Amino acid sequence: METGSPRAVFISYARDDIAAAQRTAEALRSNGVEVWFDLNELRGGDAWDQKIRKQIKACTLFLPIISARTQERSEGYFRLEWKLAVERTHLMAEGVPFLVPLVVDETSDSGAVVPPEFLRVQWMRLQGGLPSQQFVEHVKSLLAEPSKPSIVAKHPAPSSLPDEKSIAVLAFANLSRDPENEFFSDGISEELLNLVARIPRLNVAARTSAFYFKGKNVPIAEIARTLRVAHVVEGSVRKAGTKVRITAQLINASNGFQIWSETFDRELQDIFAVQDEIAGLIAKSLQLKLGGAVRVAQTVNPEAHRLVLEGRHFWNLRTRDGFDKAERAFAKALEIDSDFAPAHAGLADVWGVRAWYASASGLSSYKENLMKASFEAELALKLDPSLGEANAALGVVYYHLHRWAESERHFVQAFRLNPNYAIAHQWHAHLFAAQGKLDKGLLELERSLALDPLAFSSLIIYASQLNFAKQFQEALTITDRALTLRNEVYPPLQSARAFALLGLGRTQEAAAEARLALNDGPGDTSWWAGEEAIYVLHRSGSPEEVDKYLSAWKTDGGRQTGPMLQAVGRFEEALPILDQIPPTIYARLIYAPYYDEVRDDLRFQHLVRKLGFESEYLQGRATLDRMLGDRVAEG
Repeated sequence: METGSPRAVFISYARDDIAAAQRTAEALRSNGVEVWFDLNELRGGDAWDQKIRKQIKACTLFLPIISARTQERSEGYFRLEWKLAVERTHLMAEGVPFLVPLVVDETSDSGAVVPPEFLRVQWMRLQGGLPSQQFVEHVKSLLAEPSKPSIVAKHPAPSSLPDEKSIAVLAFANLSRDPENEFFSDGISEELLNLVARIPRLNVAARTSAFYFKGKNVPIAEIARTLRVAHVVEGSVRKAGTKVRITAQLINASNGFQIWSETFDRELQDIFAVQDEIAGLIAKSLQLKLGGAVRVAQTVNPEAHRLVLEGRHFWNLRTRDGFDKAERAFAKALEIDSDFAPAHAGLADVWGVRAWYASASGLSSYKENLMKASFEAELALKLDPSLGEANAALGVVYYHLHRWAESERHFVQAFRLNPNYAIAHQWHAHLFAAQGKLDKGLLELERSLALDPLAFSSLIIYASQLNFAKQFQEALTITDRALTLRNEVYPPLQSARAFALLGLGRTQEAAAEARLALNDGPGDTSWWAGEEAIYVLHRSGSPEEVDKYLSAWKTDGGRQTGPMLQAVGRFEEALPILDQIPPTIYARLIYAPYYDEVRDDLRFQHLVRKLGFESEYLQGRATLDRMLGDRVAEG
């Protein structure tokens, strides 16, 4: 951090916000902005203190990072920095831009523990704690002519208004005395969300994003702004014996006014009828027709229904233990009611995602899982043909079996029944990439994230496909968003970051991320992290480390070893393993740069033909060349 540079930005932060501060500094620096940002908030000492004071006195803009961490800390050096910056404003003309508070989470300005001067200026909110290009351009515009006073509004005008036909169904509060009913209240909310998602022409935020705000004291307006929706449904569930009381209200997010609020007292066996009634009220209020959301009237066994809600909760955790508990819950539901279609659909999803994780990690167990997923999905559709989720599960099955035309047919049917099924759009993107349609795959991922902007796995897949397209800065930005959701090592996330950093020429940072991806060896969620990370280490000139990690992964890496060997240029050793890879890995043969050196090798060309996707491979190479050419033409 140097003093004396003109037009400089000073970033002030609490030590627990260092990741957000560093991302902000990197975004500004990569766009040519001089940033003063100290990595050691508590280093202390008179010389250091004097240096900080000089920089606050000399900087052009002061950017204090505000978050739940700053709210919790009543003392800290950052508060002295804030005070020094405020004191400097007393020497400035009214309206000269200097203070630019940055909010990196859901902290509200009302009740924020900040100097009053901060409340008189425009606050910038970084969605997910990530600096957007719009934010960077705003800072650059303030730096362009810093000495001219101007009137600054406290709240910036939104860049675009959400579609009026858009909604988020938040997790309903559990008002029952038994904490075990948390599964039930969450499940009721999710079922309502899935039902509303079938209403034609209505955009519905997906579960992951809508439930992100559960238990957080965030104003409705902020939730709606984050999820980019115009309306919000919230409510509560109270279960007692065989009865349930559900209270729901539809809120106009722009003004906070209730459009309607209703209370429903019903027997548990009539729970579907309550959900249908609420969906009807929503559609009527937004001047829409229910369309595919209309269901045949039916009663349910309350205990079977409760077990399905419990199973869905555990399935959404996406962990080995979660899948095991979900399977047990769905199986118990079927012991009570063997014809309960949602329980069969739940088992199809359990076995389908288990198969996906196994195949992406190179394990042969995926085939048995696929057969179980197919059986359960077909049975679910026989019992209830309106289940878009079961069609999507079959799309996954046929994608893995390299029966891609059938996979596409089931995905199309799933979207006809439920166009807002966000995770299915992510799954569909994998199919597009394998078919050589990377451009369409990226569009599907954008659609998935528009519906579910806080979906961790979708962000990782999107970053990976952006890396395929050599859009490395965009990929790195997406991984930054993912990090704000889960600040722990998750190998595919670290490998995607490593890949993007390598593409940007930041070799040392890339190698550090690659080591994080490889350290724990292969596991349930390794996916393709091994090959990406080992490639980065190979390119960064670390032969000893490459050999060490290869030895560790060979022991338990299954079919991942073939791509990993190819990633370090050992095609002769890789070839006998590569011809056994599952279809979920085919796309990597099309786009991954570590295959570039063997694309003209007759043995590689024979491999592509043997795997049975030569036409898709050629289309994918042509698509990638076109995309790269278009990017160059755009400047």
